[in-house]
Amino acid sequence: MKKENKNMNRKLLSLLLALALLLTLLPQAATPARAEDAPVYSGECGDALTWTFDPDTGTLTIEGSGDMEDYRYDSPAPWNDFMTDIQSLSLPEGLSSIGNQAFEGTWNLQSVSFPANLTRIGSGAFHGAGLYSVVIPAGVTTIESETFFECGSLRSAVIPDTVTYIDRNAFALTSLDSIDIPEGVQGLGTMAFGCIDTVSSVTLPVSLSYIEAAPFCGCRSLEEILVAPGNSDYSTDEYGALYNAEKTVLIQYPNGREGDFSVPEGVAYIGLRAFEGCDRRLTELTLPESLTWVGERAFCSCSALRTVVFPDQVSYVDEQTFLFCPDLEELR
Repeated sequence: MKKENKNMNRKLLSLLLALALLLTLLPQAATPARAEDAPVYSGECGDALTWTFDPDTGTLTIEGSGDMEDYRYDSPAPWNDFMTDIQSLSLPEGLSSIGNQAFEGTWNLQSVSFPANLTRIGSGAFHGAGLYSVVIPAGVTTIESETFFECGSLRSAVIPDTVTYIDRNAFALTSLDSIDIPEGVQGLGTMAFGCIDTVSSVTLPVSLSYIEAAPFCGCRSLEEILVAPGNSDYSTDEYGALYNAEKTVLIQYPNGREGDFSVPEGVAYIGLRAFEGCDRRLTELTLPESLTWVGERAFCSCSALRTVVFPDQVSYVDEQTFLFCPDLEELR
């Protein structure tokens, strides 16, 4: 009897093991999605602003009035998870401010219509957007840093004469057909229009009184920087280079100009990034005896330079002054 019981137990164990193996081979039923895992397509984006996103049309709709919240890398916009799915943007007439980095990375957003009551477009608000053109409303007074930075498809930007300051990298790395700085603009930040390869000439308005540094650095087709008659703070020369009014500071050399260049006598200071990005266009450079100071990265990426002789009076040359100048053979 004991032997029979052992045989039955063994058979039962074998049957259970076979059943367990069979269950592992059967397709498993999908686990129901938890409510918290479902995508959220609506919410708040300001004290009196709400948003909804339609994934079928790719339309993000903002409704309400007042200021939008500011966002940042560690606290992104609530529609951040589907930023690249946004194809159109509907903004209400009551919107007064677009938050920092609100629509950064909207690669498929090709156009936007700003409400007339808008007074602020935040820093980096459309960084990397796929915009083709923008018309900035008259209530905006400052175009903040990196607002349209790396908008590689942006061909046209209408800037109203209410704007008084265009901050650093505001339009850098775009594809603007022209750079039109309206009368009324008083200041330009560093590389405000940097690395735009599609423009050959730019004119600075009479109102301009402050330039942070190299606003057109890396514009490879830019052959001349002109200053409107009547401007009392800046001047230019026959080569299209930009100086202060007294021509003691060389602020920006046009990167698209080819050949050699002699910095005129009287210049004491060459500004930060003044020649950066001339690539192989600048072949020979002569510095004046009046020179005493050379700013950071002043000749960076001037790859055709071979010899540069500094006058004895020069007291400061930054270590990055000749960064990425592979043909430089003599520096003394």
